[in-house]
Amino acid sequence: MAATIVGDHCEITELERGGSSAHAGHSPILEKAFVLFALLYFSQALSPFIGMGPPPTGYPPELLMRFNMYNRMREVSPTQSDPVHFTIQAVIYLLAFILTLRRRKRLIHLLRTEKMLWILLGVALLSTLWSEVPSLTFRRSLTLCASSLFGLYLAERYILGQQLRFYAWTVGIGVLLSLFFIFAVPLYGVMSGDLAGSWNGTYTHKNALGRIMVFGVLVFFSRARAARTHRVANWLGIGLALILIGGSRSLTAVFMLAIFLIILFCDKVLRSKPDRRGAALGMMTSAGALLAILIIFSGGTVLRHFGKDATLTGRMFLWDMVLTKIGTHPWLGYGYNALWLGTEGTSSAEIEKAVKWTPGSAHNGFLDLWLTLGLLGLSVFVLQYAATFRRALLFLRSSNGAEGYWPLTYLLFIAMYNFDESALLKQSDLFWTVYVVAVYSLHRLALVKGEASLPLA
Repeated sequence: MAATIVGDHCEITELERGGSSAHAGHSPILEKAFVLFALLYFSQALSPFIGMGPPPTGYPPELLMRFNMYNRMREVSPTQSDPVHFTIQAVIYLLAFILTLRRRKRLIHLLRTEKMLWILLGVALLSTLWSEVPSLTFRRSLTLCASSLFGLYLAERYILGQQLRFYAWTVGIGVLLSLFFIFAVPLYGVMSGDLAGSWNGTYTHKNALGRIMVFGVLVFFSRARAARTHRVANWLGIGLALILIGGSRSLTAVFMLAIFLIILFCDKVLRSKPDRRGAALGMMTSAGALLAILIIFSGGTVLRHFGKDATLTGRMFLWDMVLTKIGTHPWLGYGYNALWLGTEGTSSAEIEKAVKWTPGSAHNGFLDLWLTLGLLGLSVFVLQYAATFRRALLFLRSSNGAEGYWPLTYLLFIAMYNFDESALLKQSDLFWTVYVVAVYSLHRLALVKGEASLPLA
């Protein structure tokens, strides 16, 4: 393959990047614009601009715009697709399929390196056989496979630094749009009701803004450490993302950010001189003990500041109901995406009645996976994640560059995020797409470093 390894980084030639004369008539700029649009769509940053027809009736005028914005990023009915989103997704996946045809030999070669992920997707497709709504499960599992193929395409088409650049642009545009809606159009950008005053920006909810901004902090920080240029822009991105996290009042985002700061400090400690490690570890232990005391004696005050209560806004009751439902179908689950159907589904209606609110998920990715694909699906994912985590550790140890941290950082992020929200096996979703990209990027780097030959398309 036309590639060389310099400082544990892969410098791909113009031929491998697809910029040779063999692809005359194809503009790399247009391809990059397409990728960026797809990532923006998956992140829900375009939610205020995607309409669904006439506004609903029976709502006060001041709430109509907010209702429409929220409604645009979900289906009209839990069992029927919104035609606008169906069209957008069809165009994205059709273009991605056309682009993959040009590099099909290389993609097939890379596809074969990761079998567990496709076994998991196979389980999702097979769950059509036992799903309560087989047509819905089949349709959404096909979309999940298309989302995963899009991630495979990104992993094969772009090297690690280019992937981070796409993510930085995605979050950066989201930051600018959020600031615009928060300060210029607060009816869109600032939540009302029980969550009044919390920022949601260009996204559909304050938690959505919070998690995207935490992701952005990780991306900007990785680029600031690795890139020789644009460091000021990356640090500015970090600063603006932190401001938006604070304005969102998302407790999950704040805790995740705190955990990653601790991890970063631990990394510095482990790499410091031996005579300083003892003092640094002592400081970390003292800080941890102080944090624990504050949580024990002031936990209620902290939670109330973020609009939470001791039950984490009803999540404890919800998880109890979810575990009860899991006990009914523990091995195979209810079928992919076949449970959270609101009042249209028997099980989801029972949960909604018990918790006295309308959850769209289990608010825990691992419980959701167990609920929909059973212990079979959960076990396959855990094995696949563990193998990927091991590869990320090996890559970090063998890499001298700052970009070597990114795969492991993202794997930790996606795992922690799914303890409070759900983003595992989620179709047309930024975080699942980036997970697939990370999985296959690690395989691709292993192939390159092992001087394996990928056939040129």
